[in-house]
Amino acid sequence: MAVLRDGGRPGPGPAGPQTGPRRGRPPAGLVRGLPALLRHRTGDRHRQHPSRCGTRPGSPVLRRARGGGQRSAGPGRARAASRPDDAAVPLSAQRVGPGPLRRRRGGGRGGPGGGHADEAGRRVVDGLSPDRGRAVALCRARPDRSVSHTAPTEGDPRDFDAAARLPGLVQGTAQAIRELGRRGAVVAVSGGVDSGVAAAIAARAVGPERVLLLRLPERDVGSASSDLGLQLARALGTPTEEEAITGALEALGCYRRRDEAIRTIFPDYESSWPHKLVRSPPTGGIIVFSLVVRRPDGTEDTRRMPPNAYRALLAATNMKQRVRKLLEYSWADRLGYAVIGTPNLLEFDQGFFVKGGDGLADVKPIARLYKSQVYELARELGLPEQIATRHPTTETFSLPQTQEEFFFGYPYDRMDVLVWGQGEGVPPAELSPRVGMAAAEIEVAYAEIERRRVATRYLHAAAMVPEP
Repeated sequence: MAVLRDGGRPGPGPAGPQTGPRRGRPPAGLVRGLPALLRHRTGDRHRQHPSRCGTRPGSPVLRRARGGGQRSAGPGRARAASRPDDAAVPLSAQRVGPGPLRRRRGGGRGGPGGGHADEAGRRVVDGLSPDRGRAVALCRARPDRSVSHTAPTEGDPRDFDAAARLPGLVQGTAQAIRELGRRGAVVAVSGGVDSGVAAAIAARAVGPERVLLLRLPERDVGSASSDLGLQLARALGTPTEEEAITGALEALGCYRRRDEAIRTIFPDYESSWPHKLVRSPPTGGIIVFSLVVRRPDGTEDTRRMPPNAYRALLAATNMKQRVRKLLEYSWADRLGYAVIGTPNLLEFDQGFFVKGGDGLADVKPIARLYKSQVYELARELGLPEQIATRHPTTETFSLPQTQEEFFFGYPYDRMDVLVWGQGEGVPPAELSPRVGMAAAEIEVAYAEIERRRVATRYLHAAAMVPEP
């Protein structure tokens, strides 16, 4: 019986050698059916390779190399971690974060129900032939947020041992960079805790001399972020470069397009007026976005944004994240480095990132960590106080803005527990004392969390490949 291994390559199954077509090709019927099956795939370029979803023979293990305190995985070598408990552990067996959100009955989001595992532990969809069933299971795999090396967290996400989890994060990041065949890491730093922790993990994983911190200031957010990024680079001992992106954004028409969108709401708007976008409070109904501008006399005016103006404004401001990512990959190509992503679990699970912008990366060390856990790691890593305690912002608009008022609707510490409770199926009445909310309010939050996952699924989607 032929089975799919390593993301689609046929190999001998548990019953004996392969009996299908020669030269390692899958059966012809499966080849013809794959383009249609790919329409069900919801993963993006960040999703984990199916062959690494669990422990398997031949999984790379970090082993102590001879002499010099080095570690190696196959032919590559990485700088040894300084902590004695950074023991050799298979990457597939590490438990370094909160783990995947549990599937609900019926197969969960974006995946078929009624499946089972074959003798080798591979998922098979009932009612289909073995080869086709395995292909459907692979192609319908959920996005990266549900494919993990980790086991689910049983307790409250605030019960987090940063010292115990840090070695696994460092080791996993080092191994991921090696498997990509890269020599080091590029991290765009904003002066916030997420990019600070990601940069510190990368520095421990491959050595600070092989981590480049990019500071990419822009006129709407000023120079404070770049200054904090420089402070971080000095604390970690890493090289750093600053490249202002204002000129590139002007040439692309970012500010012109933004101003045109704002003037459909405020005809007298001037480019120098500070502004921001805010959402309506969570009520269980439709989320309404409004634009806030501050006039020269200091007064602030808020007006609701119609859908067309809202989309035009976001399309313009999303250029900022995409230009930053362009520069990250330009430096990565020049140095042979991997690009490190900085989204935490809340941002990644809820789709708070720009497709082709800050959502694009080669390695995402903290995408399995709740925001409160990232703050714990910042303290464990000894990051500068201004960075380790900085409140999360959007780094997009010229008026001060929190992620709560723009996207999540709740403070990050409360949002951590809500996302965890919703994913673990904790009844609202049971979660109520943990978050200080009524059960009815938690039901509203649960519903919005799931709706947002559905609405932002496109951000995780791979490119569709139609059959010619």
